[in-house]
Amino acid sequence: MGSSERVHWLEALSCEVQLAVMEFVDGRSAVRAGVAIRGWRGVLLSSCARCEQWWRETTIRELGAPGLRGSGGATGWRERYARLQCSPARARWAAATSRHGLRDRVAAPQMFVSAEGRRLFCYGGWTRLGPQTDLHCCDLSRLEAACPGWGARLPGPSSAARGVRFERCGETGRPVSRGGVQTLTPLWAACGGRDGPSRAHVARALRVEDARDYELVVAFGGAGGGYQNEHNDWRVAGVSSREKAIAWTTIGRRRRGTATPGEEVAARCAHTATYVPARYCEPRHAEGCVLVVGGHTADCSRSLDTVDCLDVATWSWDADVARAEPRLEARHGHSATLVVLDRRAYLVVAGGGTGNILHGFGDGIHEFDDCWVLDCRDKRWLDGPLPLGAVFGRHHTASPALHGRALLFGGGARPGPALGLLDARACVRHALAKRTTLDPALLLDLAPPAASREEDPSQTTRAAPAPRKMHAAACLLPWLPLFVCFGGWEFGPHFSDLWIAKLETEVAPYDSPSPTPVPTPLAATLDDRPRDDEDDEDDDDDDDDDDNHLVTLSINTDHGTHQIQVPRRVFHRLVRDGLLGLTAHPQQHH
Repeated sequence: MGSSERVHWLEALSCEVQLAVMEFVDGRSAVRAGVAIRGWRGVLLSSCARCEQWWRETTIRELGAPGLRGSGGATGWRERYARLQCSPARARWAAATSRHGLRDRVAAPQMFVSAEGRRLFCYGGWTRLGPQTDLHCCDLSRLEAACPGWGARLPGPSSAARGVRFERCGETGRPVSRGGVQTLTPLWAACGGRDGPSRAHVARALRVEDARDYELVVAFGGAGGGYQNEHNDWRVAGVSSREKAIAWTTIGRRRRGTATPGEEVAARCAHTATYVPARYCEPRHAEGCVLVVGGHTADCSRSLDTVDCLDVATWSWDADVARAEPRLEARHGHSATLVVLDRRAYLVVAGGGTGNILHGFGDGIHEFDDCWVLDCRDKRWLDGPLPLGAVFGRHHTASPALHGRALLFGGGARPGPALGLLDARACVRHALAKRTTLDPALLLDLAPPAASREEDPSQTTRAAPAPRKMHAAACLLPWLPLFVCFGGWEFGPHFSDLWIAKLETEVAPYDSPSPTPVPTPLAATLDDRPRDDEDDEDDDDDDDDDDNHLVTLSINTDHGTHQIQVPRRVFHRLVRDGLLGLTAHPQQHH
């Protein structure tokens, strides 16, 4: 039998054994093997319950999204895994509309996905009627329908997005004082993890017996026209995705002006406010906390370098909790991305600047091209700053994506068109290692998103959004591989357009009729591993002693380290097919 007709050794294994092997590999390795091995591809594409369960567990584990449910419109979890293995740096603008129900908005309206991943919300901003505290929502299924043809060539921005329509949510209670560039902080983890305050605490805050349909949010700060007259009012509310409603509570304050020292925090605007789940906080923050960083005050004449903490359990403030050196360089209009590394939470603060954005250039106006890292438990800044190599200035957006990354867009006196992919985990690692002089490309990848078609100067429609600042943006991962951008302004009139970019998949089409093998990088350390030019027939002639030599493998998972022993011949084959990534010398036993 010729080599082209040989049956791969994995194909000869029963389905049960192949599924057992899959328990020890990650999703991408399984995909690579499915590309190269026809028989195993049949198992990967199987619709059996065990295979579907494996893909479900692999998707949730690797994406770090315990709240991920359903198949997200895909035909199964295998398809969803492939769809979500995308690179935010490979974005393609797919659809645009101005008939979305939000009108034109500026002054940083806030976009966020509901905790269960059903709807996209848009809060506040500044319309022709002034600053707003209204809440609108749109089903994610409508956004998905606006980008048809997953895996196919997409049409250019057109009428495909006309089905994207936001509707105003019902509202009860007295909202927070209005203000431009106000924050609304969801009290749940981004990218599919609930991880918020306990159900009992939510019920107490909303004064209801059953709060299962509600999640808490906190609105804080803001300013009037010209970004002056900042205030420090704040208010807690409950948001129901099912009911499409927001219920404002009486928790908070509505007294304009600067608080008495030690009572609460300073009035401000253009700050960040980020929820940190209780598991990553000091024990005294039993329900987590909200960390408020920077902002401007005193009619935008002074930027802040403080970190203020709102304890969610007691709804009490601690001002300027990060007083130790080094301190953040004062700024506003920056972004903050929460990232977890080795079971510890850090806040990566990027970009921003000083000075009123309306004044253009002059004394006191500066844009930052760096980032700082805050240890959320100890409330201290790590050595910094770290260089980003590109300016994402005042009033850009940072949308959390998967694997500790964030999509940066717009901002600054002269905003650019590029999407920046910030590797927040890399920022933390370098800050912990005190490597403040490094290649910025290690932290930030700039990739202007391509239009789905060539820009035609004769057409009145654009193929990509105009550069902007003070807009709203959201990355819909892990629910959908989409990035949404809305509103804002550049130099003149406010924008009313909403744009959707599709994040292209990085996974090979292993269910295609004639798949092409994908090379797998491997860092194996076994000195006697088989050579690339070795034939499988040679393996069949190996000495029988190979079956008596066992190799101990340590498998690292989220649930701990497990050790198994396999014959050396099987180990060699697993390595050759790219199913193992080795970091230490395996142990061999007779």
